[in-house]
Amino acid sequence: MFDDRADGVAQDSFSPFSRASDRGMMGSENVAGWVPLDAKCFANLLLDWADGLGTPITPMKLQKLIYYCHADFLVTHSLALLANDFEAWEHGPVIPTLFREFRDAKAAPIYVRAKRFNPVTAVTETAPPATLGPYQFQVKDIFDSYVHLSASTLRQMSHVEHGAWSAALFLFEQGRNMDRRITNDLIQTHHRPNKTSAMH
Repeated sequence: MFDDRADGVAQDSFSPFSRASDRGMMGSENVAGWVPLDAKCFANLLLDWADGLGTPITPMKLQKLIYYCHADFLVTHSLALLANDFEAWEHGPVIPTLFREFRDAKAAPIYVRAKRFNPVTAVTETAPPATLGPYQFQVKDIFDSYVHLSASTLRQMSHVEHGAWSAALFLFEQGRNMDRRITNDLIQTHHRPNKTSAMH
């Protein structure tokens, strides 16, 4: 189960800006018609893909798959895949709304789909799976390169030294990132895509 308390990170000589660029991050902008996706819609898409493979997905594994899809896509295409922010929690990057959505599953596989409120109908309904347009194959390749890994392996990978999760916690400990956000700037600066997904 996720814990919203940040771990202490011993990084006496680590600065999260050691590899930062002076150029501003443009990943959240609408580039060539691309609009960043809602996390619940994207979560439902990944759950559908996983069902097609017969692969059970726990809440922790879903959070990590979503993070790696977003991070690899962001670094490779300089576009933000998701509109939602990640936070640096004890077990790695987490989108809080998705944690709340699937918390009842705990460490068990997810068999439901994320829901959201429809302001037009005033009804809470299942969020439609995200549509990726021209990036369908690229994002599916990223997903395929990570989905075979266990939740614990994905968690360990997210804790890599000098990674975006560690950078966000470093700033938190310095009193400069009190909501522990893993910004797109931090991801672009510190994330290294999976070699398999980066080839596409």
